[in-house]
Amino acid sequence: MFQKLNLEGQNAGYEDQIKALFVTIHEPFYAAGKLLHWPESSTIGLGLNKTIIDVLLKMKCNLVVKVDTAHASYWCHYDRIKKFLDEHQTEYTISGKTLNVISWKIFIRLGEHE
Repeated sequence: MFQKLNLEGQNAGYEDQIKALFVTIHEPFYAAGKLLHWPESSTIGLGLNKTIIDVLLKMKCNLVVKVDTAHASYWCHYDRIKKFLDEHQTEYTISGKTLNVISWKIFIRLGEHE
C-alpha cells in the first residue's frame, strides 16, 4: 500500500510492499563533497531534510530519490545509507533547515520504467 507523506514540507511516499521511501528533489548538491569534507571532494550529494532521514532510519527502508534536473531516479538499500551516515559528515544547514546529504555514488540509477 502506498502512503503519501509530508515531512517538514518535503513530500514523500512510502510503499510497504517493497519497503521503500520515495522522495523528489529539484537538483543534486553539487558541492557536497567539498563542503562536507568527504574523501572524494568532487562527489555530488543528494540532500534530504533531517525528518526524512529520521523516518528512513526508524523504518529501516530503502530509498528512491527522483532528481528533477537529472530526469532520473536513484535507488539505495537501507544498509548502504546507514553505513554512509555513520561514516561521513552528512549534516548541512541552509536557511535554518538541516539537511542530510548522501553521496550519490552509493545510489543505483534506475531505468525509465522502474
